[in-house]
Amino acid sequence: MEKSKEKIENNEIKEDLKNIENIAFIDINGAKIAIELLDSQKYENVEAIPIRTDFFGKKDFITLKKGYEMGLVEIKELDHSTVNTVSCKNDSVVPLILIDGDEITGAMQNRIINDTLLIPAKSTINIHVSCTEHGRWHTRGEGESSRSFKPSLYSANHSTRSRKSRASYEERDYQGEVWDSISEFESRSN
Repeated sequence: MEKSKEKIENNEIKEDLKNIENIAFIDINGAKIAIELLDSQKYENVEAIPIRTDFFGKKDFITLKKGYEMGLVEIKELDHSTVNTVSCKNDSVVPLILIDGDEITGAMQNRIINDTLLIPAKSTINIHVSCTEHGRWHTRGEGESSRSFKPSLYSANHSTRSRKSRASYEERDYQGEVWDSISEFESRSN
């Protein structure tokens, strides 16, 4: 990876990508990230491919959990509440990264974030979400905080993310896919 790091720092990435096996490079808002696929590990009918990442250059972004804990990020219902859109305010001096499938809890109902996004520093934007609580449309508290969300410890399971992604690709509404996937998961868990 040291040789790769030098190439990244010298902006020689594009010319030499063909010569580096199993490594991909991406750039997120100036942060150069190397993703390397390691040798797969197999046991019976399960195969896992370890992934190693390395960050180079600028790493200026904050996660939802960290931003929330620091009081720099607020996600809340819109003034005219709607199921599939909420407001995200990033008060930090760096971009906020939101990950597709991460759950936010509270407000009128729990939701999952529909897209991986970088929210610019010191900005407020509306983000697309899907409901994870079929039937609830009320707050669990009083006042302004009852219209706000906090990050959950959970994210959507693989099946939910996969079905939502497929529906999005086919330009279909994926709220039903999310509910169906959650129902199937709950019935298997009981």
